[in-house]
Amino acid sequence: MSDLWRCGFEVLGEPVGKPAARAMVVQRGSQYVAILREADREHPIHRWSGCIRSAGLPHRLDEPFAGAPLQVTLTFLMPPPQTMVRHGRLLRTWPITRPDTDNLCKAVLDALTELLWADDNVVVRLALEKRHAQPGTLPRCQVRIEELLDPLAPRDVGQLAMEVTG
Repeated sequence: MSDLWRCGFEVLGEPVGKPAARAMVVQRGSQYVAILREADREHPIHRWSGCIRSAGLPHRLDEPFAGAPLQVTLTFLMPPPQTMVRHGRLLRTWPITRPDTDNLCKAVLDALTELLWADDNVVVRLALEKRHAQPGTLPRCQVRIEELLDPLAPRDVGQLAMEVTG
């Protein structure tokens, strides 16, 4: 039996990609200043981030992961357009439309930062999939997180002592 941490959960709702911050140059007096503009308060990303955090909250640990490598698997099930459904069946599996898969991923990783991990740099392996949800099912995101064992790192001080003396 493994003592490595793992969890899985679903986030119900239509997945929303994280919008890119937009750089703008504004004039302030006689100077020009570059500023970054984030998403407006009304942008759906804020509601989606709240849904992700709510779904991840039951899996929160006393201390967020900081030094352990993690693998994250994300499956985004997007609502199929009516043109992709005939007689209750999907005509296509893969939605080759916006939002981009990497922006969907960023939204999830950022929403879980400080909840499950201190910084998303602990995510060393990432598997992503974006597909249409089956007709009659809700759009959602399936999240699976697993702690990885680094084969080159000693597991504990006792093991390290055995390797050094052994």
